Amino acid sequence: MKRPAWVTNEPAWQRQCADVVSTASAILSGSVSLTEGARVLAELGHSLRAAQSRGFSAFVGIASETDAFPVGAVRARWQSSALQALDLERGAIEARFAYVAKQAAKLLVAEYSHAQPTAQADRPETAGPSA
Repeated sequence: MKRPAWVTNEPAWQRQCADVVSTASAILSGSVSLTEGARVLAELGHSLRAAQSRGFSAFVGIASETDAFPVGAVRARWQSSALQALDLERGAIEARFAYVAKQAAKLLVAEYSHAQPTAQADRPETAGPSA
């Protein structure tokens, strides 16, 4: 993938592309939950102006369907009985979306693992002293 024309901060764009690949890969390996990964990818999709693309739109939808479930540090403030009930419900929703999520994650890894910086020749010349 070439850098889109709207990108003004290429290092930040490359970091976001790398975050897409690492998060999607973590979903595929199971090292991050689908709920947590979907939230990260939905945010990255918006940041990259790609939330409506095929790969990201799946995660925007999953994040919406799972936004009521506590994940991360906030879980420490919940009663264990409430967490058990919510975890069962979340597990059922994640199972329902597992196939779609895996396909979308594979698509994002394939698309964003090849994010390329702009070649020097593609950049506008800057004014400066001639040699």
